[in-house]
Amino acid sequence: MRFAGARIAEAVGLDLDDLPTTQRRRRLRIRGKGRRNRSVAVHPELGAALDAWLDTRRGWPDADTNPAVFLNRTGGRLSLRAADEIIGTIATAAGLADRVTPHVLRHIVSAL
Repeated sequence: MRFAGARIAEAVGLDLDDLPTTQRRRRLRIRGKGRRNRSVAVHPELGAALDAWLDTRRGWPDADTNPAVFLNRTGGRLSLRAADEIIGTIATAAGLADRVTPHVLRHIVSAL
């Protein structure tokens, strides 16, 4: 979310077909509000994180049949609520619970 400027719903709504297919021209297709699609350049840190996640994802249940990029423990698509809880847990552990929300992450990249 941070490096793509994506909303939480856009992030959990990503399918494998939305990811870049080549290393040379890395762009991410995001389906946004109002059914509008946009193409976002993949920041190097985002590319590395996606590559690492996709390697890990291969070992998850139903990874070979589910098109969702982000899966839950049972192999289904990660829900908005679960993603929000994960972000909240990480923010709390980092002592940032009162300052970090999924929406804030969307805007942090512009401050870097």
